Amino acid sequence: MREEPVVYINGKPFVVRHIERPYKNMLEYKRIDRETVEGMEASLKEDILTEAKRYKGAIMVIHEAEDGQILYSCERVDAGSIRTPLEVYKRLEADGFPIKYARVPITDGKALKSSDFDTLTSNIASAASDTAFVFNCQMGNGRTTTGTVIACLVKLRINSGRPIKVLHGTTYIAYPIVDDERRTYSSEQRAEEVRELDDRVFGIDDFLLLWKITRLFDNGVESREALDAVIDRCSDIQNIREAVLQYRKVFNRQNYEPRVRSAAFNRGTEYLERYFRLIAFAAYLGKETLDGSFKKWLHHQKPEVLQAMKKWRSALFFYRT
Repeated sequence: MREEPVVYINGKPFVVRHIERPYKNMLEYKRIDRETVEGMEASLKEDILTEAKRYKGAIMVIHEAEDGQILYSCERVDAGSIRTPLEVYKRLEADGFPIKYARVPITDGKALKSSDFDTLTSNIASAASDTAFVFNCQMGNGRTTTGTVIACLVKLRINSGRPIKVLHGTTYIAYPIVDDERRTYSSEQRAEEVRELDDRVFGIDDFLLLWKITRLFDNGVESREALDAVIDRCSDIQNIREAVLQYRKVFNRQNYEPRVRSAAFNRGTEYLERYFRLIAFAAYLGKETLDGSFKKWLHHQKPEVLQAMKKWRSALFFYRT
């Protein structure tokens, strides 16, 4: 699920970095497709070989030591020592390994496109029932976890009929959904509720507008409950809900530098949108029949959902009520 172009040099993976900023991705390619990123990797391979010809078959690379130190070294290269990820997996297949390579490039920290859900669903649904799925990105954190959650939802639909069945036989406790549109408050009741909220840790359910979005789906409540159960099962590296709250916490630290708070806001809203799209995907899988793609369903049958998401995106991150 990595968007950044990667090449393997003498069996080790490398990416392009600015020499003064080796830990930061150079560019965000903003929702490119598989063909584009694989074309970039093929071009990068040719550029490396061209560069090596100028220096007697060697190129300068940077390694990161276990303690985080940057080490410069030269690598001897030729056409056989440089491979793109596609070439690596084709070689494994040719050697007889039962493996299939799929590339769904996602921008780091961004929400998935609707078509990305369909691409992942197609790959998962077309595999044999005993297939093991392995997801990876740059750090094995956000995109990897999201891919794992999507795979679990799709397999639950395939194996059980509807993903809400994940709740059967578990100790998972569903979140209470409050119908705030029908609820009325006196000023004293509202003040008391605010005090109660302030006395505990802010949680994902304190985003009341998120509850409104959930209820835009006929099966939104149970679909979100199923999604949250899956997220909790797949949270060894990252919990998507908790990531939203962590970025919000950083944003609210007034003593932090503006650039840090701004970065936390941008990343937090993207993660919140990612969570919202997962709710929508769970609701799609929870339908009685799946007629058409997730993208077609969301964009043509549920346009009000996308409109609401666009309208409320920043407010979801800022406000409790």
